[in-house]
Amino acid sequence: MINTKRFYLRKFKITDAIAMFNNWASDDEVTKYLTWQSHRNVEVSKSFIQYLIDTNKTDLAICDRATNEVIGAISNVKENADFSACEIGYCLSRKYWNQGVMTEVLDAYLDDLFNNKNYKVVEAEHMVENAASGAVMIKCGFRFNYNAEILTDKHGWINVKHYSITKEEYLMHKLQLLLNNFLNSRIPLFSTLNQTINYLSNNGYLVNVVNTICDSKVRYKSIDDVLVIKKSEYNINSYYFIGKSNKKELFKKYVNDFLCTNQLFIISEGNVSIEEVLVKMLIKNNLTISFAESCTGGLMAATLINVSGASSVLNESYVTYSNNAKNKILGVNKNTIDEFSVYSKETAFEMAKGLSMVSKSNVCVSITGLAGGSSYHPGDGSYHSCIIVNYNNKEVIIELAKHEKGTRNDVRRKQVNYVFYQIIKALREIL
Repeated sequence: MINTKRFYLRKFKITDAIAMFNNWASDDEVTKYLTWQSHRNVEVSKSFIQYLIDTNKTDLAICDRATNEVIGAISNVKENADFSACEIGYCLSRKYWNQGVMTEVLDAYLDDLFNNKNYKVVEAEHMVENAASGAVMIKCGFRFNYNAEILTDKHGWINVKHYSITKEEYLMHKLQLLLNNFLNSRIPLFSTLNQTINYLSNNGYLVNVVNTICDSKVRYKSIDDVLVIKKSEYNINSYYFIGKSNKKELFKKYVNDFLCTNQLFIISEGNVSIEEVLVKMLIKNNLTISFAESCTGGLMAATLINVSGASSVLNESYVTYSNNAKNKILGVNKNTIDEFSVYSKETAFEMAKGLSMVSKSNVCVSITGLAGGSSYHPGDGSYHSCIIVNYNNKEVIIELAKHEKGTRNDVRRKQVNYVFYQIIKALREIL
């Protein structure tokens, strides 16, 4: 069961059929923007609930705590286990509209998905005409991604707006709400802020309160700024500034002092991906990059082109999964593979050298190894990578070896992130 201040969520029971039918399922105004037809009678509602029970679906009934009446539904309608992502949907009785009900319920549902079900991304979409649904998503911290056209049985082709929220974005949204409550309180209590800090600390954040004044009763008389740092994999971090101060330059100086004290490698303000950092760095320095991939199967190049502007830096790249491709395209000596193995650092080096000759890119990256495991079962993966940087008539060679654990997709993603981090680190030292 999931609880909020005014409502609670639980699994459907067959006895909920009448309330479902009367409160929303038979209401054409409620189902107007949904993909299913209004229920013609209570038997349809009963059959639907029986289907949910028999198939162990995740749909939850939204119940009014004051009356125990079932007033709506919320569910995980689709999931992608490989990426720990899911898509949600919801509907609500019309008499409860415009009272903040769905915002309250969705916030609690997201908390459960991220913190108890361990999802990393939650997605949602609504018909473009249903602006109220989009407003709920935005209030809960979702960000708009794109417009799309999808085919439905009920409406045929429809235009929808797609939204998503990551666990990190959800945590920062919660922080913003908690701090706003703290800053706007007539008598802000230390315990309120401390609760916020503990919440974030337990989720991998460093939090520091700046320029505060306390009285003898440990209550804040004033609070200007709060600095929040997200500690990410491979020490690629993001920082967020929340508070009253408009002295951005002074605050940035404080950020730098804080980073030095905590030995953090901060890339930029706000939520930023490692591939964004790499693309921006390449663009800024007018550099090109190429990949020769074996175990990652093109994931490095595919990850990079997720970033707008990548076309100006990504040069020709190759997936050389087979030994023959390594020899034919990159000129890897067959004797090297026979003597040291296809997964060796010697093979990775010859792949990078061959790529450098073929592509003439400033940064040439090779990777070969084992992804390990399967799509659903964890295993051990190991790999060698070679990075060759050509800059100002100088050649810098970096050889990497790493061991990872996880499913094949997890290991490949970790391989990409680690190599990207090493490229960034090398470029920062060279440029």
